[in-house]
Amino acid sequence: MKIVVVSPGPFPEKSVPLGRIHLICKALVQRGIDVEVAVAYPRKNSMNQNDTIIDGVVYRQISQRIFNVQF
Repeated sequence: MKIVVVSPGPFPEKSVPLGRIHLICKALVQRGIDVEVAVAYPRKNSMNQNDTIIDGVVYRQISQRIFNVQF
């Protein structure tokens, strides 16, 4: 089984909603499910152009637009 999650927010990011997405996806990977997170608006310099794998979860940048808000 393969699950694709579309995230409007940048990864990796230290926020509760994005952290929750990661923890759910990580738990699914541990149960043998193929999980991919499609990142719609990555933060500048937070992801490269290639896929990034964190805890077995594949994060794929699907847009060239950059989320560039300063907090």
